[in-house]
Amino acid sequence: MRVLIPSLRGGSGISTYTVKLAQGLAAAGHEAIVLDEEGGFESPGVTVLPLEPPPSLRYPLEPLGEWARQGTIRRVAREQEVDGIHATRLGLLPLRERRSVVTAWDPIAGPVGRFRAARPRGEDRSAEAVNALVDGVAAFRARAVVAVTPAVRDGYRRFGTCEYVPPFLDDGEIAPARPARGADVVLVAGHLDLARKGLDLAVEAMGLVRERLPEARLVLVGGWVDPSRGRQLPEFCEAVGKMTPAEVTATFAGAGCALIPSLWEEFGYSGLEALAAGTPVATSPLPGYRELSGGGAFAATDRTPAGLAAAIAAALEVEEFEFPAECRASNAIPRILSIYDRVFTA
Repeated sequence: MRVLIPSLRGGSGISTYTVKLAQGLAAAGHEAIVLDEEGGFESPGVTVLPLEPPPSLRYPLEPLGEWARQGTIRRVAREQEVDGIHATRLGLLPLRERRSVVTAWDPIAGPVGRFRAARPRGEDRSAEAVNALVDGVAAFRARAVVAVTPAVRDGYRRFGTCEYVPPFLDDGEIAPARPARGADVVLVAGHLDLARKGLDLAVEAMGLVRERLPEARLVLVGGWVDPSRGRQLPEFCEAVGKMTPAEVTATFAGAGCALIPSLWEEFGYSGLEALAAGTPVATSPLPGYRELSGGGAFAATDRTPAGLAAAIAAALEVEEFEFPAECRASNAIPRILSIYDRVFTA
């Protein structure tokens, strides 16, 4: 099977998902063609072609710029003679393409609902409403939707065929759980001080954890929108800057647990990467992690310092857990291929 995957790479979980999807298809003996705005992505068995930047639109209409590249995506699909298109960013789905699948990330599909949810999530209301419009049009036009969480599946069921297949990692990246770990709690983000990343909540929760475990530290990996923010942290916080993927994996492997305190996160791939390094993860009440199997993910019952502190303490104490089986590529890729069989060959 020959699949075109139009996406925009960068530091987000969608970027990681795109790479893992293409690699997983190639490993299963299929051909993956990635349209990549950045360039430089190389992987055995994967063809990478350039995708021109979107036209410049006034804020908050930037997401509509993705539609301007649909002609390019359709042209490449014809030239490459693909069996179908899988858009990991919904706005890049050509709307007149019948053999199409999209991956949906947000459980709120409508502009009104996304507008109302934006402020509690630490996001911009107008931009999120436009994003929801783009996502909804793509989901309506696609033949099938891959939902990254059960909550997303429930939100997109009204658009037709929608199946829950969580994000995944290659089986070869997965290490066994490490029962003997330190007390460092690692938080990874592209920009640590973005409102939706929940840094203040993390700091407050760690203050409570340290009442019982004084040696616990909060290790912060990533950059800053405002660099002065990193200099205003309590002494138990250590900001180590940005790291390469290999360095992040090594940091997870030496930690007591990973932490995702976000107000909102489509999934949070860093937690999955921590589990693959043999390290458990604590999160705010994020739907993606609340549903995972394996016993290594601990979601807070509420978005309070005490609730998150309880999740961190549980993650630091756990000894036996497994990487969630449903997030192994060997399980996820066949499920995605079964969707392709239904959509691309109909």
